[in-house]
Amino acid sequence: MPLGWAPGGGSRAEPAPCDRVDLSYGTRLADQHVRCVLRVNAHLNLEVTSDPAWSFVVRRDGAAGQAFREPTDAIGETGVVPLLQDIDDDGIPELLVVTGRGGSGGEPMAVWRLADQTQQFVRAGDLFGKRLFYRTPEASSATTRTPARCRAASRCIGGRTTR
Repeated sequence: MPLGWAPGGGSRAEPAPCDRVDLSYGTRLADQHVRCVLRVNAHLNLEVTSDPAWSFVVRRDGAAGQAFREPTDAIGETGVVPLLQDIDDDGIPELLVVTGRGGSGGEPMAVWRLADQTQQFVRAGDLFGKRLFYRTPEASSATTRTPARCRAASRCIGGRTTR
């Protein structure tokens, strides 16, 4: 069974939440066959698959809609599943896809925004920064914490303050 699948009702396997998927650094991403789901809101889910990395399908109330990709073939071994995070505090999460290894200074990430009118994701650009993740005994979580220098700023995008 591919990584990220969980037994569903009956014999059909349902994708697990992406924040519960652990990627192996020792195995090529193409060989891990990841499939998981990011929940955008009560009506909108984003199916994520690594075949090919990374592919997405927007589902509104279960019906398939937009399909798109953020290719990471050459650097797919980042060990990071795509995630949703509201990086600009507008109440709507952005899709962040780590596209390479960045070293101690951070990681390059593609940013996709959800367009209000169409309910489709639109590529908004790239950012470079650090993800500060933690795991709790209760569950695996992928939560980005706001850097201290951004808490008092009017806007904080990717760990940098903007006015």
